[in-house]
Amino acid sequence: MPREARLVALAAVMAAAVNLSAAPAAGEPARDADGVTLNVVGACPDAAVVRGLLNELLSGDEARGTIVSIEDLGPHYRVAVRAAATTFDDPARDCAARARQAAVFVANAVPAHPTVWGPPDWTIDKGFVGEVAPGATGAVWAYGAEIRGAFGSGRWSLFGAAGVRGPVTLSFDGGWKAELLRVPLDAGARITARGSRFRGWLVLAPSLTLDGILGQDLVQTNREWRVDLGALASTRKLAIAVSDDGRAAAP
Repeated sequence: MPREARLVALAAVMAAAVNLSAAPAAGEPARDADGVTLNVVGACPDAAVVRGLLNELLSGDEARGTIVSIEDLGPHYRVAVRAAATTFDDPARDCAARARQAAVFVANAVPAHPTVWGPPDWTIDKGFVGEVAPGATGAVWAYGAEIRGAFGSGRWSLFGAAGVRGPVTLSFDGGWKAELLRVPLDAGARITARGSRFRGWLVLAPSLTLDGILGQDLVQTNREWRVDLGALASTRKLAIAVSDDGRAAAP
């Protein structure tokens, strides 16, 4: 064999050896130096197409250290990234659509910015209540509990509340005494001020109170119930709760 032919054959063998040493082992995920670690089992979708889409959707910092697994299950395919995993249905085996869906799923699981949670549709408050009113023998205190709820995440929402007060003892002229038990019920509208970290509430609602009156130190007395109608107007200022990772949950 001529010397030139031997040199050409030796160069080809060395190039093949270099390519084999640089290629990943069978079953080992393909990885970029600063990109995602992508492991695709099966032929649909194509790993190169998925990687190209991810390179457009993720920055280097987002992709670094991210491991993505895609498994071709015939009419289905499964995508897993970090703690998220989902199996999609695709009997037509549209590989291009699978690649796009997988890339979107991965991009959503690796957000570039923290999520800010908006106000929920339902808000519920509950707690203890204390009320005071002047009486013939001094101030009268009534303690109880109340639960309040509002439906609506916009500026206006529907509001409702129910609670119980007492019982308390009232003193009247002539030495008469009576025990009073109150059950207030409110329903109306609530308007929420927006535009800052602190949000004020204004509640406007008609009020219905069930009053149970029981005379004391009397023989054969029964509790009498009556209904009082009124109106409620109250305000409240709340701070948005912020978690340790900086995400805000607006009440």
